[in-house]
Amino acid sequence: MLKIAKREIKRAKVQTRVKQLLEGSIDDLSMFGDQTFDAVLCLGGPLNHLLNVKQRVKAASELARAAKKGAPIFVSVISRIGLLESIVVEFPHE
Repeated sequence: MLKIAKREIKRAKVQTRVKQLLEGSIDDLSMFGDQTFDAVLCLGGPLNHLLNVKQRVKAASELARAAKKGAPIFVSVISRIGLLESIVVEFPHE
């Protein structure tokens, strides 16, 4: 994902607007202090990849902790029906 991000940043010619790319885990955002961000985007369904309920709760807590008080937090998830639809479309003969 970092390689893709670098490529897309270069393609969009926004290198001067991107301060840093970081690799981390959604359930451990300790690299960021409390109430750091004016808004938080959690896109691409990363919470869906956490199978353990405790990890999902921890990740949601981390997103809230890193956001400033009252900041919007946007989270995308993949529904079970959406996942089923994708499987049926991608693998119709299986």
